[in-house]
Amino acid sequence: MVGSADGFVYGLDPKDGAVLWKHPTQGPMYGSAAFARGVAAIGGGDGRIYGIEPKTGKETWRFELPPGDTAFVQSPAAADGERFYFGSWDKKLYALNSQGEKLWEFATGGPVVSSPAIGADGAIYFGSHDGTLYILSASGEKLRHFSAAGPVISSPALDQDGGVFFTSVDGFLYALNSDGGLRWKLHTTSFREGSPVLGLGGMIFLCSHDGLWAITPDGRQTWYRGKEDMDGTPAITADGSVIFVFRDGQVINYDHNRGHRWMHYIYPVGSASPAIGENGTIYLPGAVNRSLTAINGTSPLAATPWPKFRGNTRNTGNLADHWR
Repeated sequence: MVGSADGFVYGLDPKDGAVLWKHPTQGPMYGSAAFARGVAAIGGGDGRIYGIEPKTGKETWRFELPPGDTAFVQSPAAADGERFYFGSWDKKLYALNSQGEKLWEFATGGPVVSSPAIGADGAIYFGSHDGTLYILSASGEKLRHFSAAGPVISSPALDQDGGVFFTSVDGFLYALNSDGGLRWKLHTTSFREGSPVLGLGGMIFLCSHDGLWAITPDGRQTWYRGKEDMDGTPAITADGSVIFVFRDGQVINYDHNRGHRWMHYIYPVGSASPAIGENGTIYLPGAVNRSLTAINGTSPLAATPWPKFRGNTRNTGNLADHWR
């Protein structure tokens, strides 16, 4: 299931890419869908978030923001299929129940383009253009916050020890402890929206400005692979592969020690991040030709706490789903 700039959400056969169904919306659909209990929640540029049955494309519910230029919905997170959380350009984070009804909203000082992450205890982590990483309870109460020196537009990655990893346009990758205090920060020259992922042995990988950074658990760079602009998020597979893509369409596979495994070239991909199927197939959308490309892979997603954008194959952004 994938959203498109043509205003449709498509259900595709993962084997051959055949269109099984398509669902119309009122604007471009740039976000990733979160799958939970038979429903996929997806939002986009029409100021709505849709609940869609993945098998049939039937719409089960929709939630609409007040109309305006700021009505743009980011990728949602799902908590046990009972709640969905998402941010918007209207400077708020929203919580919906399983029927798409609003439970609460939380106002920040800037647009919320950071897709939220859910901790093992149900806490919600997300960033805002106001330069703050917020930590909320499931009821919408602010528990803690951390102030960076620039907007936080990336989506946090979480680990099982309470670690929180995110970037800011101030150029730093931040690591926080479970109490919201700073563990370390590393200047990565990152001014883009790529989000960190967690590899084998606690390694951290980040697409930063014009290259991939490999970072130790204590915040030291071990290697770098640069070429051209990149905005997406890498993906880690069980065999130790680090799969990342440059905006011009180069898809590259390195091992954790910078050993080159393979490279494919597809159409320019913009800010897309790889999705990994259960059989190891790698899926990437093209930004120019409105295509979805499938690349044969040999290994499923790694069993690390946060191996890809949105954390897991169902894109729930929920750390608890790592153990399910």
